[in-house]
Amino acid sequence: MNEVKKARQQLDARNGLQPSGRKKAPKKKRQPPKQNTSAKQPARQQAVKSRPARQPASPVREPQRRPQRPPARQQPHRSIDAEERVHAQKAVAAKRKRRRKKNYALYYIILFIFIVVAGIVLSLTVFFNIDAIQVEGNSRYSAEEVIEKSGLRTGDNLFRISTGQAAEQLVSSLVYVDQVEINRQFPSAIKITITEAQPVMSFSSDGKGYSIVSAAGRILDSNLSAPAENTFIVNGVDLEGYTTGDFIKSDTGQGMNLLTTINEVCAELELTGVTRVDINSVVDIRIYLGERLRIDVGSITELQYKLTFAKELVDTRLSETDIGVIDVKQVGKAYFRPSETLESSSEPQSDPSPSEPDTQTPSGDGTASESGSSSSDLSESAREPA
Repeated sequence: MNEVKKARQQLDARNGLQPSGRKKAPKKKRQPPKQNTSAKQPARQQAVKSRPARQPASPVREPQRRPQRPPARQQPHRSIDAEERVHAQKAVAAKRKRRRKKNYALYYIILFIFIVVAGIVLSLTVFFNIDAIQVEGNSRYSAEEVIEKSGLRTGDNLFRISTGQAAEQLVSSLVYVDQVEINRQFPSAIKITITEAQPVMSFSSDGKGYSIVSAAGRILDSNLSAPAENTFIVNGVDLEGYTTGDFIKSDTGQGMNLLTTINEVCAELELTGVTRVDINSVVDIRIYLGERLRIDVGSITELQYKLTFAKELVDTRLSETDIGVIDVKQVGKAYFRPSETLESSSEPQSDPSPSEPDTQTPSGDGTASESGSSSSDLSESAREPA
């Protein structure tokens, strides 16, 4: 051991190391050189003197403490007995039931809306498509022509077509059609009902021939040289500005309204044989029955009552050879005035009275009677059918 120590000491000495048993002295730290503070001291004292004197600090106030409320008394816990527990359970169950009902109502509303929307969509796309189109009332036009003019096609949806527009197209394109009615027949059919125009009147135009007009007032043909068969001639209504296919407006000098009323009343009373109607004015209307009788009705006031008198006189008092004028201008009275020609027959200045024996009507037994008594008898007999 000594040899080892000696060898270590020799090695340390050779390397310039102190023996491990000695401690090195600590190195002294260098102190900075002292500065001369004598020059700065007056300035510091002057700065200290220039500072204002400190005010004495104000005493710190302690925050005011709010008085604490006394704690609320705790109510003693009540024990819930069996009845209260059952009542609480029922209330909770009722609340849940009401909430469940509200949820069900909302669910049903949403389901209903969905079903309605789905039904509408399916109805407009898949269901109710036209498979057949029926045409009724047509004699002048074929069913294929009517269907083509209407614009309706098989495969169209019943809800997406316009029946009114199709009817207007038919009336405007087919001259001999007065009215069209189109009905949907579910689930997949269309029915077209046509009212064809029948010639009823032949309007006379000065120098322009005759225009054939239907009962609805539609011009079926114009510029004809002669009136159509089974029609009566109309004088006194101007059709200037109208062409074939047009409907005569009711404000054409009030003539169309008068003619429509006359035609309806004659058809209702079954007064046949009307060949001509002259409308000289609204208070001077004349109806011709063939070439032997003329009915002066004046205005259309009480027209049905007046024509009832005239028809009674024609059926019961006049023979088939009598020629003259039947005057029914006065409501409740009918007078017959014999005349060889209807055009040249002159009208009396005043209505005949029972005291005028020159105007006579045949009685029921074929003998002549005064017009006054015959008019009185006709008044009583004609009031019953009226």
